[in-house]
Parts: sequence; C-alpha cells; structure tokens
Amino acid sequence: MKCCLCNCTKIIKHFFFGCQHAKTTWRTVYIATGLTPPSSVSHMLGSWLSNFDFKREKYILVGVVALR
Repeated sequence: MKCCLCNCTKIIKHFFFGCQHAKTTWRTVYIATGLTPPSSVSHMLGSWLSNFDFKREKYILVGVVALR
C-alpha cells in the first residue's frame, strides 16, 4: 500500500511520524495547543492519549481506525 499523502510505502509509523504532511500537522497541533506531539505509535495510543478527556480520546481513536 502507498501513503495517500506522499505516495511512499504506507506503514503506520510513516503515516503518523515520517510523512512530511504528518510532520506539518504535528507542528500545527503544537503551535495551536502547546501539546507536544507523541514520540511513537505506542506513545500516541498509550500515555499521550491520557492528556485528553474521554470524548476527545474517542474521536482520536476513531480517526486512527479510519486512517488504517
């Protein structure tokens, strides 16, 4: 499979952290919220999500599933 944003081989790590579009998105999130981006997929799905209330955490997880 290919990344739908940059046409690289699609893997989860690339899609969330390696893709230039993902990096731009994380920078935007940081500038808008001050929330430091997660450092890995396991960090994102583990302790990083605990920074959010349950409703937002649920939306993030739905987004992650939709991107698969």
